[in-house]
Amino acid sequence: MTEIESRLGLLQRLIDYGNDLKESTSDPRKNLNSWIPSVKTVLPRSYLKRITRLSLFSSKRIQNGQRIYRIIESDIDIILPLLKDEMLKLIIDTGSEREMFALRIIGARETSDNLERSLAERICGENSNFPNGIYLDIENFFFNLGHHLYINPVYPVNSTTDFLMTLDSLQLLDLVQYGLFNKKYYRMVDEKESKQSFDLKAFQRASDDFNFLLNELSIPNEPVSLSQIFNVNQTYDLMFYTDYETADASLNSLLKEARRFFLINEYQIAIEKVWDAFERLKTVLNSDKLRGVNQLIEKMSIDIDKDDNTQEFKYLSDVGNQYNIRHHETGKTKITNDVEKRYLYFRMLALIDYALHSIKSSEKIS
Repeated sequence: MTEIESRLGLLQRLIDYGNDLKESTSDPRKNLNSWIPSVKTVLPRSYLKRITRLSLFSSKRIQNGQRIYRIIESDIDIILPLLKDEMLKLIIDTGSEREMFALRIIGARETSDNLERSLAERICGENSNFPNGIYLDIENFFFNLGHHLYINPVYPVNSTTDFLMTLDSLQLLDLVQYGLFNKKYYRMVDEKESKQSFDLKAFQRASDDFNFLLNELSIPNEPVSLSQIFNVNQTYDLMFYTDYETADASLNSLLKEARRFFLINEYQIAIEKVWDAFERLKTVLNSDKLRGVNQLIEKMSIDIDKDDNTQEFKYLSDVGNQYNIRHHETGKTKITNDVEKRYLYFRMLALIDYALHSIKSSEKIS
């Protein structure tokens, strides 16, 4: 079983246990005391404050001075979507725009407690960049998204915030796409032609505001760097749009695992995986590693000098041996700085990408 499969299994068990807690009629305190510590170990530390302030159970006095305890289901429902988001981070399809945008939502949620309230303010008309018609149509707003809920007209932001905290990132993403940015809310009346048309300026104001919100809430150095409505760059293409489907299934698997761990900020495991992929790469053309490297460098060395490519292979091989990357014996230098880990990850990934494209190009020529 891989590390990802093991972690996915743990997360699913915690989700199932949480759902079982909601159905339980017995004293929940013992079960909560075994569930909550496990939940805290698998979720990012930034969620600890959110979890700690939950009551999770209530009690009332009955006859003979005894007390009866009950689970607060709504509090459990705040934790479950966080666990589901952790699962999504592990199984995310890096070729899916929808899931990549959900990752953006997760990043903002992990960094700030204000994401749900900020969205609620925009839904409830407390942000002038969004149409007031959204709040005036709030019953249909949620109903059309498949949610049946009552919004307290006296405290609409509070009740909307409470509900949004029970949604996972994909559900929040649907709320943004099909709710906040539904074109029907961005219409203006053309008095000359007596008809309604799409108000591009109003839509742009809302879009700019939403991007500013995400940028403000998100981690500055997160791997998904999206400045406007998810612009892409060369690093993005290398990271997310390059599918490595070679004849070596183990190499493909290592590269995909390295990508997944990088996306969830597990940089140490990511560089271990990408270095394992590098060692596997050396045997793609020849089972003899030394001969395989020489043949690979020959294919790569078209405009770039062969000696330079040889030096890059040697340098990165030495890095793997010198630092605590693939070999964890005593005497190895441990890299603790995430900036350095990301540098090494992308340097190695770029070399592997260069090598695999060189192999593919040579096959087309021959």
